Amino acid sequence: SSLPASVDQSGVVVITGGASGFGLNVAERFVRAGVRVAILDVSADELASGVTKLTALAPGGASFVLGVQCNVTSSEECVCAAASVAAHFPGTSISFLFVRFALLV
Repeated sequence: SSLPASVDQSGVVVITGGASGFGLNVAERFVRAGVRVAILDVSADELASGVTKLTALAPGGASFVLGVQCNVTSSEECVCAAASVAAHFPGTSISFLFVRFALLV
C-alpha cells in the first residue's frame, strides 16, 4: 500500500488515538512502510500493547516507535507529548499528524 505523496518518509508520523482500532491500523501502515511513528493515547494498557505490536513490525524496531500517554483534550498533556516526540526523534520533523479521538458526552 502506498503512502500519500505529501508524507515526508524521513520524518515522524504522530497519531492520536493510535493505540487501538483505526488509529493503530494507520500506524501499522506507516510502520510497514519504514516511517517513524509516535502514537498518543489516553489508555496506558492499550498504548503498551500497541507499541509492542508496532515495534515488532518496524524495520528499526523500538527506535522507530514511540508511545505517549496523552489526553488530547488537555493542552498541557499535548505540550508534554510534543516534547516526548522531539526527544525520542531528535532533529526529525513531524511529517504527518493524524488526529483520531472520540468525545464522550
